[in-house]
Amino acid sequence: MYYCTDEFENDGSLASTILKNMKRVMAGDYSRQLSRRMFITQCRMTELGLWRGGSASYGLRRLLVDPNGRPITQLDRGQRKSISTERVVLMPGPAEEITTVKRIFRSFVSGGKSYTEIADALNNDKITNGLGRPWSTQGIIHILSNETYIGNAVFNRTSFKLKQKAVTNPPDMWIRHANAHQAIIAPEIFQKAQKIIAKRRERRSDQELLDLLSALWTGKGASLQPHYGSRRKDSSYERVCRSLRLTQGSLRSDRIRTQTTLPMGWHRSRDDVDH
Repeated sequence: MYYCTDEFENDGSLASTILKNMKRVMAGDYSRQLSRRMFITQCRMTELGLWRGGSASYGLRRLLVDPNGRPITQLDRGQRKSISTERVVLMPGPAEEITTVKRIFRSFVSGGKSYTEIADALNNDKITNGLGRPWSTQGIIHILSNETYIGNAVFNRTSFKLKQKAVTNPPDMWIRHANAHQAIIAPEIFQKAQKIIAKRRERRSDQELLDLLSALWTGKGASLQPHYGSRRKDSSYERVCRSLRLTQGSLRSDRIRTQTTLPMGWHRSRDDVDH
């Protein structure tokens, strides 16, 4: 390795080795200090209700303001502020995008639809996301869990240090500024959406899943159809497996055979167990 900017030869001598290690330690310390300063700056900007940087979420736009908070102009995608004293805040975007965001929350909270169903409905109506691409499940989840739609500026939800894994921080570590900009979703609707998301993310133990399956066989076994040489493609067992999100790693076929029973004359193939 040849160092172009450092004034020493990397010839393997004792002096160059010592100097090289000193330079590396100094560079690492500078990087840590710079990272800390940037983190403090972003926290301070969030506390003031300012936008830290990057593109605005779907349905929102960036607004350039002067040091006194007076609007200057709207920033399009890719544009940046040129004066250090100017600041950037968020503002409501186009009316059609706001309507789409409200539709997503309404379908999720009032309609009880899943993320996939909402994305499919938008794609069927030829409605694209902010990048002009079809909607995905992750895009719907991002909108439903984004506090910027109720006017809040939030920072430090996750942490990512150099050569370490990303960590999700608890809510008490978040930096939040309420009412930083105009909201496009009512806080009550947003809180209902968060409760539904938390409920859907609840993890059941293997025993709880087995109890639910046993209750299905006991209480709704009559709804199953007898086996006449071929397995039904949409059996009640398969519907429950999909709804409970069972995997081969969470429930083994031998445990199902020992803890659940089927009425005489009914058939369950290996594909049903490993679905």
